[in-house]
Amino acid sequence: MAKKHSLMKKLLISLTPILQFQRIYQATNCEEAKQIIQLIKPDLAILDVMLPDGDGFSLLSTIRQYSNIPVIFLTARGEDEDRLLGLGLGADDYIIIKNDCFNTSY
Repeated sequence: MAKKHSLMKKLLISLTPILQFQRIYQATNCEEAKQIIQLIKPDLAILDVMLPDGDGFSLLSTIRQYSNIPVIFLTARGEDEDRLLGLGLGADDYIIIKNDCFNTSY
């Protein structure tokens, strides 16, 4: 799990100049994510479905109570039901990452 998050962070950092991100904030659980979104109000949230203290679907439902921030799911959970649920809850996109993307020797 830590390797997966490390690679995702490296990917986002490498895209920073292209996407013109000013800052990237990383949350390791739902509570941290809610605090960042409420206090810092970033321009975009990228969520995983699987989180240590909950799930991204519940987190998105909570976020939608106080924010219309664009949300993209970036996750290994690729079942149609998960994708439909995420989009139905208000995610702007649902991107499926194959697990073998993280099985590298970087």
